[in-house]
Amino acid sequence: MTQSLGPSVRRTVGDGGVRPEDLVYIDSFLELLHCLNDPFAGGPKISQHVAKIPVLCTRVIQRARRRSRRRQIDTVEQALALIGNGGLETELFQLLEELTILKAELGA
Repeated sequence: MTQSLGPSVRRTVGDGGVRPEDLVYIDSFLELLHCLNDPFAGGPKISQHVAKIPVLCTRVIQRARRRSRRRQIDTVEQALALIGNGGLETELFQLLEELTILKAELGA
């Protein structure tokens, strides 16, 4: 399934599970965390950072779709407007925990 993630970004949306390939996005996670700590960062800037992390995009859109079955959620921007920073942070921290476990398992 191809999902629109912004004005010109399209990615294939999977099941949202973590894979070893997702470990390459660690720097993007750090950038997103810095952005979330910036009081002047607005929705568009946060959406740009989320769009750099495909597995996070998938989870954010899935969360928004579960929350509102009546509205069509097609973009990260729409999803973030619905779930807010709190929903994003929940997905982000859960994903970071899963990636930490995956990295530990791969290194063992």
